[in-house]
Amino acid sequence: MARLASFGIGQLGLRLALAFLAVALASITILALLTEISTGRDIDAFIRQRQLSETRSVAVAAGALYQQPPVGWQDANLLPVLELISREGNSVQVRDVRGRIVLAGPDPGPRACPATPCR
Repeated sequence: MARLASFGIGQLGLRLALAFLAVALASITILALLTEISTGRDIDAFIRQRQLSETRSVAVAAGALYQQPPVGWQDANLLPVLELISREGNSVQVRDVRGRIVLAGPDPGPRACPATPCR
């Protein structure tokens, strides 16, 4: 029987080296997967937080414009709110308490708010 002598190590040494290599590759793969999962969740949370913050900012701005004398939607200049949202590449719908649209951006799309006020 011929002896296997690769790099001056025997068959047992070769098996050990392959086992170490397999464990190292498996651990690198697991680390990469865990990093991707964690990063994906962080990015999703960041996007949700930014959307919520932007929604609240628009609501506060629209409410402040509504409260300026004379009070009411008919005299509220909502153009700055629309410009801010449009500049960000988003759309907006401002509704009164009855669900009537007071201001609508260029294309609210299918994810527009329902007839009830959005919060």
